[in-house]
Amino acid sequence: MAAVKNKHVRLSKSYIGEVKNQTRHGFGVYVYPNNFFRYEGEWKMGVKQGNGKVVMKDGSYYEGEFVNGEIEGNGVRYWAKTGSTYSGQFSAGELHGFGVFQHGNGEKYEGEFAWGLREGHGLLVDRDGQTYEGCFHQNKRHGEGRMHYRNGDVYEGSWIRGQRQGHGTMHFSNSSVYEGQWRSDQVCGEGTLLHCSGVSYEGLWNNGRPAGEHGAQISDQLLLALQNLSPARRDGGVTGTDTHLD
Repeated sequence: MAAVKNKHVRLSKSYIGEVKNQTRHGFGVYVYPNNFFRYEGEWKMGVKQGNGKVVMKDGSYYEGEFVNGEIEGNGVRYWAKTGSTYSGQFSAGELHGFGVFQHGNGEKYEGEFAWGLREGHGLLVDRDGQTYEGCFHQNKRHGEGRMHYRNGDVYEGSWIRGQRQGHGTMHFSNSSVYEGQWRSDQVCGEGTLLHCSGVSYEGLWNNGRPAGEHGAQISDQLLLALQNLSPARRDGGVTGTDTHLD
């Protein structure tokens, strides 16, 4: 029996393209009944398969690979409302695998995703140029990572749900250094602060303040340095919760 060749026909009001045995097969354009979606690309026996592009009524689109009718593989997603783009891997229509997300507000993330969220290792650069490189979990900084703040401070250490927690080191822009324990984004537990003046304090800390027996004798220079550990200075913009992925 001779093979049935693909024909380029208008199969219905909503589809024009190649068909095989009266089924969408090959290249074609399909407009969904609600007129909100338009697909242009490859088909296999009535199912989107191969490379194609889905365009939404507001101008948003996905362009890339399809498998068994699903967005699957490598592609590009664009959100018209925010101007955000994502280029990378997808699974079942979700950002999944490695990719680059460029937010319309200037923030950029390059790294691993799992089901639409930052998950694994990545590099986040906010609109002010601050950077975080390290581990993420459910879209937040979580695990080991390094943060460069816009004022020149650098923190390297442990993070829990977007906050500095566990052991970490802060190198301040004035050359002062704190190394020790953190909790809920504040120095808390055993730690050492070496002030750029040469004054130092080693011992117990509680909520960003010395708590050991010599804490009350701390010098004015060191008290000034402690102000740089306050919540007002610590964040500078990258909250880590935080980039909504549209």
